[in-house]
Amino acid sequence: MSASERSAGPPQASSHPLGGSASVPAGRGAPSSPCTNVCRIHAKTGWCEGCARTIDEIVVWSNAPDTLKQQILDSLPARREILVEQHAVFTAAVHHDMP
Repeated sequence: MSASERSAGPPQASSHPLGGSASVPAGRGAPSSPCTNVCRIHAKTGWCEGCARTIDEIVVWSNAPDTLKQQILDSLPARREILVEQHAVFTAAVHHDMP
């Protein structure tokens, strides 16, 4: 084992199957993934029924700059409201520490 491997710390949890990383703590000040592990894309909206992100947003999340992550997070409450009120997707109502 090299010195860099020893100082790297324990391995991170694996990423979410659709590209999110809810089980991996974000760095200092970095927005956390909104993934709720309910990964179904709603046919009419194209949004995940769990986190309300699009497939493109889910895929880009792990490499996105914090500013883009925050823009995505800012769009989610309105999307969740639409999923719940207009499409009766109640898993979208379950979210954590979101504005």
